Amino acid sequence: MNMFGKTVVACVFACVAFAARADFVVVDNGRPVAVVCVVGNASSAAQFAAKEITKYVEAMTGAKLKIVVGRTVGGARIEIDDAVKGLEREEFRIETKSGVLSLAGGSPRAALYAAYEFLEHVGCGFWSPLNETVPSVKSISVEKSWKVQSKPAIPWRQVHSQYGYKIPWKPKLRINGRMWTEATPANLGGSDSMAMGQSLAGLNHGDAEKRLFAEHPDWFAWREKEKARTMRQMCTSNDEVVDAIVAKIRSRYKANPSNISYESVSLRDNDKICQCDKCRRLVKKHESTAAPIFDCANRVAKAIAKDLPNVRIVVLAYWVSQTPPKGMTLEPNVVVCWARLRNFAVPPSKVPGHDAKLNKWRELAKGNVVIWDYNVQFRGYLLPAPIIDMMGPGFREYAEKGIKGVMVQMAGFGAALMDFAELRTWLCAKLMWNPAQDEHKLMRDWCDGACGAGSTAVKEWLEIRRKARDRKRSYGPYDPDSLHVFTPKELVKGYVLMQEALKATEGDARTHAQVRRISLAPLTAVICNYNRGVLVAAKAEKVPLPPRDKLVDEFEAICAEYKVKSFGQGMPSIAEFIKLMREGGEILKKN
Repeated sequence: MNMFGKTVVACVFACVAFAARADFVVVDNGRPVAVVCVVGNASSAAQFAAKEITKYVEAMTGAKLKIVVGRTVGGARIEIDDAVKGLEREEFRIETKSGVLSLAGGSPRAALYAAYEFLEHVGCGFWSPLNETVPSVKSISVEKSWKVQSKPAIPWRQVHSQYGYKIPWKPKLRINGRMWTEATPANLGGSDSMAMGQSLAGLNHGDAEKRLFAEHPDWFAWREKEKARTMRQMCTSNDEVVDAIVAKIRSRYKANPSNISYESVSLRDNDKICQCDKCRRLVKKHESTAAPIFDCANRVAKAIAKDLPNVRIVVLAYWVSQTPPKGMTLEPNVVVCWARLRNFAVPPSKVPGHDAKLNKWRELAKGNVVIWDYNVQFRGYLLPAPIIDMMGPGFREYAEKGIKGVMVQMAGFGAALMDFAELRTWLCAKLMWNPAQDEHKLMRDWCDGACGAGSTAVKEWLEIRRKARDRKRSYGPYDPDSLHVFTPKELVKGYVLMQEALKATEGDARTHAQVRRISLAPLTAVICNYNRGVLVAAKAEKVPLPPRDKLVDEFEAICAEYKVKSFGQGMPSIAEFIKLMREGGEILKKN
């Protein structure tokens, strides 16, 4: 079986040692003891939960547990109930009593969460879609004192990273959001859709937008300087545009949806807002360039309130629309999505003006606020971004404010190996569920489980990053390069630590592959800054740094293996980057 970290080892050994006096035994010395019973509504997700438990228990012990659907049997049993009254939709409860291990959920999805909680409790680790630990043991038991009741601090949760959209991993992390990806199937608990994007319910995208511009040019934004209409934005004060948005939304629902659905009514990602007389009057009246789009959202929301009572209109408060309009009241079915690029080296509340605007939006929207957050370096997805742990303070503040949902943007789909991509996704999901957890302990747990014998070196690299960040106390999503935060000596140390971790994990394919993926970020930083202090620092530290071409060889091999195509926004492709580096060029801005 797979090797696993010290934390997992301790957990499993404690569990096995407890078997002699535990109240509930699942497997005893390779012999199946418990039966898995699916009761309640016996949904496809609850039945899948039973299959997951039996699959992982068999992988751990060799014992195959029997599954019974729709009824209970005598003797020791794991009882999965997906329709427990008194529990909220995503809330679950686990407890042992009278020979029964009860996994109870307020919904099928919650019951599946309970199953994965049980599997983690007995030693499994779901560190990445590519990296799980399944300990090899002879017995599995659960202590009689074990009782868990849990529900999310943040109701809607999504991680925007290539790994955050891996469907089988999402329920293991309790990621319930769906945005920019396919839905999670019902047997995996399903997903909740959210429309935070820069769209007028889809009216202003694709070929349809080009056709509309040709047929209805007056629907589009008037720009005073050019004395012309632009296709880059629509005029949201135009009555016909409002009617078209309403018609577009109604066309999607032949009957009222059973669950809450969200539709975006937001500006495009640019500042070319309409400057027609009507839009200008709204801006002047409410002292905010956000006024025209929020007035439009109000009109749409009011129009659909009776026939589509379960549809919510989401408006992006971002860039030109981030200042709350004075004297405006929002309809009860309008949701504000607050998005702000900021200094991510400090908690949100420490950024001047952040909380004042966010609290005003909360007041205007009567608490109906979701967050479009960031944990990314847009100019260099592959460069070390020392802000991973700052999700902890941020989510704690969001939970205290009663924020209804968070989507964290990390990188695009072409950046599979964004700096610590898997750790970021895992940690983000854990903290959105329960932000009271210690983010640094969670990070250490992930390193131990995911990196095995390489954990010590990986944790040291994370600590160097934290200290560098705290020394600078400034890190934005478009900072110029790694030397903005790190010294050349620190970059060299990061590279050396990854080489140590790679050597320590030789012979263990799982952890070695994980460390190799992590190693790409410090390798990239060393290549980019090779002639900007890194080579000098390496010689001073007596580190035998390979020639730049050899480092580029390794970079190219890793990117090819994991199909990494994107370096960052507005930056060369990976192929162009490699060509430039081989020619002795530079890519990052000189300090």
